[in-house]
Amino acid sequence: HSKTMEYQFTSPEYLKFLYALPVFWIVSILGYRHLTVSKIILSTFLRSIVFLLVVLVLSVFSVKEKSKREISTVFLVDMSDSVSEEGRAWMWDYLKDLNGSLDKKVKKGVVVFGGESRVITPTLTEDLELENLLGEIAASNVSTDRTDIASGIMATLGIMPEDSSKMVVLLSDGNENLG
Repeated sequence: HSKTMEYQFTSPEYLKFLYALPVFWIVSILGYRHLTVSKIILSTFLRSIVFLLVVLVLSVFSVKEKSKREISTVFLVDMSDSVSEEGRAWMWDYLKDLNGSLDKKVKKGVVVFGGESRVITPTLTEDLELENLLGEIAASNVSTDRTDIASGIMATLGIMPEDSSKMVVLLSDGNENLG
C-alpha cells in the first residue's frame, strides 16, 4: 500500500520569527570584527541553525502519515428476539442514515447475527443498496432465540480485505447469551 507524508505546523504564527534572520546575520557579522572571516561565517551559520530549530520547535512541526489504504465498513446487525420492533426500526433507520453519510469510496457490507451469523454481502461494495438487501436479510434464516456477537464479529472480519482500514458498526441491544 502507498503512503504519503503530510507536513503540518500546529502554531504557524511562530514562523514569522524567520523574518528576523537577516537582521540576526547583520548583527552577528558586525559583532565579530576581531575574528577571521571563516570563523564569522561558521559562527553565524551555527547560530542560524540553532535559531531555526528553536522557531521550528515553537511552531510544533509535526509529520502526519496519511494512509492511502481503502476503508472497509461492515454493518453487523442483531436479528435476535430480544431486539424490540422499535429497536429494529431504529437500527434500520440508523443503518440507512450512516450508509448515506459515509464517503462514496468506502466499501461497505452487511452481516446479520442471532444464534449464528450470516454474511449478506460476501463482497464489499461502494454502492450498498440496503433496500435490495432486505429480502436477503429476511431469507437469511438466522436463529433468533440466541445472540452470539462474537460469531458476527468473526464473520465480519472474514469478509474484510486484509490490507484495508477496517471499521465495524455493531447494531445490537448488547444482550449476548452465546459465544
